[in-house]
Amino acid sequence: MPIARIGMYLPLSENTLHLLLDDAAELLPVLQALSLAQYTALLLVARLPEQQEKQSFQPEQFFAQALDIGHAQVQQADLKSYIEGTHSLISKSQITDGINCLIDFSIALLDDKTVALGEYLQLDGSWDFEFKDRHRNALNEGAVKIQLHSRNVSYLTTEQSRLYREFEAQSDEQIHVQGYAGTGKSTFIVAILKLLERSNAQVLLLAHTKKQLDALSAKADLHPNVHKKTFIGLAQQILPDDLTVSSHKNFRRIDMSRATMPDSQLIQLLGVRDSGGFSALEIIAAVRGTLYRYCQSDSDEISDEHIPQRFKATFDVSTTAITCQHAKALWRQFQTSGPEHLKPQVRGFHVIKWAALNRCFVPPGYTHILLDECHSLSESMLQILNNSPQALLTLGDEYQSVNGAAALMPESVRKRELSHSVRSSSQIESIVNPIISVHPGKSKSPFHGNTNHRIEIEYYKVAKVPDQTFVILVNEMWGLFEWAQRIAAENADIQLLSSAKDLDMFVQDCIELYNTGTRARHPELFRFNSWQDVERHHRNIPGFQRINRMLEKGFGYKDWQQTYSKFNSHGRGNVALDFIKNTLNHEFDNVMLTPGIFRGSMSDNRAGFCSILYVGVTRARKKLLVPETLRDWIEEVSVK
Repeated sequence: MPIARIGMYLPLSENTLHLLLDDAAELLPVLQALSLAQYTALLLVARLPEQQEKQSFQPEQFFAQALDIGHAQVQQADLKSYIEGTHSLISKSQITDGINCLIDFSIALLDDKTVALGEYLQLDGSWDFEFKDRHRNALNEGAVKIQLHSRNVSYLTTEQSRLYREFEAQSDEQIHVQGYAGTGKSTFIVAILKLLERSNAQVLLLAHTKKQLDALSAKADLHPNVHKKTFIGLAQQILPDDLTVSSHKNFRRIDMSRATMPDSQLIQLLGVRDSGGFSALEIIAAVRGTLYRYCQSDSDEISDEHIPQRFKATFDVSTTAITCQHAKALWRQFQTSGPEHLKPQVRGFHVIKWAALNRCFVPPGYTHILLDECHSLSESMLQILNNSPQALLTLGDEYQSVNGAAALMPESVRKRELSHSVRSSSQIESIVNPIISVHPGKSKSPFHGNTNHRIEIEYYKVAKVPDQTFVILVNEMWGLFEWAQRIAAENADIQLLSSAKDLDMFVQDCIELYNTGTRARHPELFRFNSWQDVERHHRNIPGFQRINRMLEKGFGYKDWQQTYSKFNSHGRGNVALDFIKNTLNHEFDNVMLTPGIFRGSMSDNRAGFCSILYVGVTRARKKLLVPETLRDWIEEVSVK
């Protein structure tokens, strides 16, 4: 909750609430250790849930009157007697429910030191209504004030303000900021842009996607000297100009379609054969993965270090060498001339790699480069930036790199951290910090949630569709298919946040491949020749197992049409559904993580696994619903 929105500071601390809600402690002895102001604050907290529908309720007025009544009672007897006579008005469940209402009433907690000082009371012990303004000003003292879009004024946090002043003093140096989820990285970028605007700097604002750039633009009136580009857009701009060279010309033709050259066609093009007990289809999958990892890397040549581990661990020496040979041949296909219909599609990561190999750099017309979400940065893109003469400020969160470990910044770059979340509640710390501890990432500073926010965390044994409005997050297409069916079976309307057309194609392809063997069009399925191939590849995925059983029982297109008819494109579905990876830069009131996120072993891709958990649990504002498997996993990793 922004400081400007806080209407009352309650003389209670987070630590005091932990003591009150401790399952092992009796409530009355803890209450008797409180001051009159703290006890009165609890009387207000217990009253909040029943007042939520009453717009006329004024929390601060209620508190001040209750404090005066309590003060009069204490003068007649003592505080201990007063608490003993009224403590039946307070229970642990009422405290819990009331705490969850604090945000709705714009009420914030104080820290232990401020509670002990008691500056919220006047000399006669009554409530000081001017305290909130004094305390707000004290918190804002020294904070950097910035003007956002539409002339809205905001303050940077203490942590952000310290970084801002460091950059202001040394704006021509390279700085990397590792900022945990919700620490206000985008707001900080806007502040830096406003700072550079005053010096007429020519700034290149970079992000992985156009959507990320648009989100930054929505926060501020960008100066004409700020130039926005995606990573791919920059790579296209700086490619070598000589179009008489076929390779330079080829890499300017990015194919934006999701379809790609079928494995059978690629096998024929490269002459791939079975090897070492592995089929040509399995080898071509390894070839694709090898080339992708090469393009993400800063390597000049393709080698066996680029073969995905799941293949490399089982390949013999000969099959490993053959895979590298075919990956090199595939890379040459992008560089040579020939009929377009026989060439594999050029993707953005191919263009970025080609620009890096050609030692391309950002034109010197820009004075500064600001890069948001740099955890999406490939090592090849980082090469381009390191070759460039501009001052560079990068912001990201290596724990949000859901596809694996993020690229590492050079040792020469100054590294700073933002660890205090503005958005996430402090209750999330008990989940996020264990994730950070076992993630292979380098930043290990503790994550700090916002004590002014409250979130309810609930662990479930059996997964079911919530009876409240929730955003349900899955990790792969099988989970999306499965949960769309589950939600439809509950007669709930589904707000599909990802592409409904894409899911429709996937389901239709599943049905046709299962029933008739018709080759699939969807990118998740097109490489499989039969449903048996799909089953062999996905048999360990619980979501696939359930879908397979549905198909065995005769699930067909008419059944799917009934589900599809419940998709609501107007944002009013009872339950929303999406991939975790699609929710970066988003937050929702209520979030449920499905059990499918725990499929497989953490050792397969520890960075990706931990990042999926991290992103998922930090999306919720009010309630987080997670499988008990998560709690078991946290307990397991916490004792190691």
